[in-house]
Amino acid sequence: MTAPEIRQNLDLSLLEILSDEALDAADDVGELDGNQHYSDLSIATWDDVRFALEREASLIEEIARALDPAAAEQTALEARDDDDEREALWHLDIGVAAAVVALNALGAHTVLSCNGGAFGGSHLRDFPSIRFCPRRVRVEVLLELARDSDVGLDVEEHRALLYGRSIEDMQRFAALALERFGRDQIQE
Repeated sequence: MTAPEIRQNLDLSLLEILSDEALDAADDVGELDGNQHYSDLSIATWDDVRFALEREASLIEEIARALDPAAAEQTALEARDDDDEREALWHLDIGVAAAVVALNALGAHTVLSCNGGAFGGSHLRDFPSIRFCPRRVRVEVLLELARDSDVGLDVEEHRALLYGRSIEDMQRFAALALERFGRDQIQE
């Protein structure tokens, strides 16, 4: 697999507006932009981001130590299905969950994510990525976070795309967003 070229370019004129009506309909049917497991995470808090970073780091470490990381990831995914939404990392791929939650806490609205097969196995993408609509977050904020965490930010299929070379890039983005924007809003 070739690592993607990291670009930080988000041309708003290329993005489609995601209406409240479209979001309500997607929430009702559980599908949006081809994501057949869509879930509205727009109520995510910075406390959720902190939790996701900690839980995800623990799972990544556990999977990385396994003799068969792909099997260990699958076991972790199956085990979490009995947990509550938060414990289950909102049924997102391990490695991008914290970044997805961070984007939502910033005011973006995520529609699709993939860890790029970070632990092996077949995945939608060859690299970690999250497709989203900026909605209530300023583009300047997204560009600054992308630049400072060395992740890509671009447009794909009329949606914003946050992507990295590895899941560590996505963890770094989430941690930086939490550090810069979540400090005063976390409820202990």
